[in-house]
Amino acid sequence: MISAGECGSSAVKDVRARAATWIAEYQSADDWDDDAQAKLVAWLSESPSHMVEFLRLEATWDRTDRLAALRKPRNSLVDAGMRLRSLLIRVAAGVAVIAVAGTAAELLLNTQTARTYATAIGKHETLKLSDGSVVELNTDTVLRVFDGADQRKVWLDQGEAYFKIEHDPAHPFIVFAGTHRITDLGTSFTIRRAADVVKVTLVEGRARLENAGARSAQSAVLGAGDIAIATAQSLTVGKQKPETIEAALSWRRGLLVFHHAKLAEAAAEFNRYNHEKIAIWDAYSATQTFNGTLPTTDVAAFVRVTQKTFSLHVTKRGDDIVISR
Repeated sequence: MISAGECGSSAVKDVRARAATWIAEYQSADDWDDDAQAKLVAWLSESPSHMVEFLRLEATWDRTDRLAALRKPRNSLVDAGMRLRSLLIRVAAGVAVIAVAGTAAELLLNTQTARTYATAIGKHETLKLSDGSVVELNTDTVLRVFDGADQRKVWLDQGEAYFKIEHDPAHPFIVFAGTHRITDLGTSFTIRRAADVVKVTLVEGRARLENAGARSAQSAVLGAGDIAIATAQSLTVGKQKPETIEAALSWRRGLLVFHHAKLAEAAAEFNRYNHEKIAIWDAYSATQTFNGTLPTTDVAAFVRVTQKTFSLHVTKRGDDIVISR
């Protein structure tokens, strides 16, 4: 069985549920003691993903009612946000002391000076920064912005974003994505971060990509049409056709564009934008070549096209849509 976009989905749900539980426990606790704090610090330290999900909930507290029912009746939503901020301050030192992975420690230590933005699955948000730069957040993305007079820095903790930067040689715009750093040299570009892989697509201008996590420092200056793939150990750069770059940016218009994509790859892309997941059940179906342009959240249209084009079977199994030969 081949399941597109399924890998790790249950683990992600578990992490999100646990993060919500920690916040609920803190909000309802009459006395948040040292033992409880030590346990939270230990959990946050286990993986950067724990910190990302915890910060996601903290950042979107005032945008959702999902956790509102868990707070004490006497606490206002503002009080709840202040309590959460206080908690972040208290555990920051603990996380730093036990020397967790650099990403998780940095997440907490920079929370006090950077504003966090988060998009839900299937959502899209545009930010206008004080210097005139524009950042567009794609689905399921977490971004922290330090928008100061002397420093222009953002941290892409998860997901994908498009950057159109107002160039200022005296104050370079820098994006951090894990161990990677992207410095604007007069640029518009996208960055997609998934697990330990960072993908940078240069639309116009230039940018410098540096990989501080490699055993030997790696860097490259990217030009228009370049797509770079970076991991903790490697950095590769290739030139792409304009239509490939345009397809990579189609999410900004609410669309997914596929040119000779494997059906499993197309399904995995749809799974990024939708709670209803598509699972490809066999190798034959997974390797069929798919072409088309569809709305990011129209799973039904994708399924209809799949059935008509490849004569495949479609069934519902729980919350999944299963496609098979």
